[in-house]
Amino acid sequence: MPQHLSPSEKPNPTPEKPHCVHCGDVIGAYEPMMLVEDGEPRKTSTSAEQDRDRHTGDCYHMACFPQ
Repeated sequence: MPQHLSPSEKPNPTPEKPHCVHCGDVIGAYEPMMLVEDGEPRKTSTSAEQDRDRHTGDCYHMACFPQ
């Protein structure tokens, strides 16, 4: 008989999608975003950083980033 796992127990083979810390919406793979790591903001996108499993800083939509 197959073993059933709860959603929290299932492995996640794909990286978690980044969410904007301002509005909470998912930031699309090809959508430009601001990533703030170690206090330094930089413009990037999820597709530009495919080798990373997770972003370690705060992610913002370009329109949500405080100027």
